[in-house]
Amino acid sequence: MKASRYQSGLTLVEVMIAMLLGLVILGAVMTVFLSNSNTFRSNEAVARIQESARFAFELMARDLREAGGLPCGPELDVANVLSNVDSNGDPASPADWWASFSGGLEGYDQGGALAASGVGGGTGSRVNGTDAVLVSGPFGRQLSVESHDTDAAELKVSEVDHGIGANEILLVCDFEQASIFQVTGASQAGRTIEHDAAGTPGNATKELGLNGVTKEYGPNSILARFRSAAWFVGCNGRADCGIPEGRSLFRSVNGVNNEVVDLVDDLQIEYLEDGENAYTAAGGVADWSEVTAIRLTLDVGRSLDTGTDPISRTFSHTVALRNRLP
Repeated sequence: MKASRYQSGLTLVEVMIAMLLGLVILGAVMTVFLSNSNTFRSNEAVARIQESARFAFELMARDLREAGGLPCGPELDVANVLSNVDSNGDPASPADWWASFSGGLEGYDQGGALAASGVGGGTGSRVNGTDAVLVSGPFGRQLSVESHDTDAAELKVSEVDHGIGANEILLVCDFEQASIFQVTGASQAGRTIEHDAAGTPGNATKELGLNGVTKEYGPNSILARFRSAAWFVGCNGRADCGIPEGRSLFRSVNGVNNEVVDLVDDLQIEYLEDGENAYTAAGGVADWSEVTAIRLTLDVGRSLDTGTDPISRTFSHTVALRNRLP
């Protein structure tokens, strides 16, 4: 059998057609891949946004639910003997904003000055146009008072190793009144806590009564740590404050700012007073002691780095103040 002198193969036209078909298929695959990748990024961003919102609401609600609460009963007179407050119990300087009880709750509209953080572009500074709220009161484990030596300015509690140390800010109360003071000395074994006129900021007087009058707290009076927490949206310093990645929800506790949740772009707060049927902004609140519920609105966003606008979602959450509900 005679072999063929030529081997059959692909013509140039066939090769070009095959290459064209390959490019079409490759383009279709890349389109599907990019589409799936963008969908994954979007879903991931939405999930991160929802997670940030849930976490923010949970932490804020923990503070807000207890606003204005005193362990011995509502509407007690509060004697604040700290040196950095004036005769009305209000902070004597902006740096000491946390030293005041102020009924346990105070809100600030977009233009309201918050002493815990001024408006600006620096790290930890409050974002212009956002609301803020200040919550004050006792927190943590409560101790029972066994006796009170007013001459020695010394409270004795019922527990050994009570954990209270010097310079801490405490609140003590009975069914008549409450007092805020700084610990000037403490003994774990002796179960004592001192409140002499000393320390930094210190106590203006060792007397724990209103207007400098001696006040003795008897057995079963309650003692707890005192804390003021301000919540606001601030610049976190990791990115430009004009984009979501540059903003975070901050919590300032007794003058120390802490970043809590990132990607929080805006915070708006409304308040419901007892007897009213509509929420109002902070400027419309007539009496902060009558606020029974708070509505929080968060804008949470995230950039996708794909040349598109950031994804943003708005969430609302209502918190009832347990200590003020009938």
